[in-house]
Amino acid sequence: MKEALPYFQLASAQGHARATYLLGCYSLMGLDRFDPSEEKAARFFRLAADTGIDEAQYNLGVLLLEGKGVAKSEEEAVHYFQLAAAQENSAAQYKLGLCYLKGLGIQESRDLAIKYLELAVKQGHEKAPETLEAILMNTTQ
Repeated sequence: MKEALPYFQLASAQGHARATYLLGCYSLMGLDRFDPSEEKAARFFRLAADTGIDEAQYNLGVLLLEGKGVAKSEEEAVHYFQLAAAQENSAAQYKLGLCYLKGLGIQESRDLAIKYLELAVKQGHEKAPETLEAILMNTTQ
């Protein structure tokens, strides 16, 4: 990985969004010569997210939802989850379903929660089937 870092940095400086996303991952996890930094990760993720990288959109959404490295904004988190979910990102579909379920950053909607959780199930998200089942069980009781 150490050998790849300079190439990611060069590619990112030249506008390659996937490389920028990977620098965000390096920053978040403190890989190679990076000290762990949620702030730096959020900056890299935002740059990549705004060019359409779904993984960056999801990761930025998580940071925004939790207020890590950026000011907490549930509404902005939902926006980025929606962008990533539209690209069939199962983690974003799952998080968006939870946001609808709990009314985090968006009006609560059981129907939309179920819709996005079902999409996450179809994409193979690990936690989605159990969460969806719990919601449906609550409805039928």
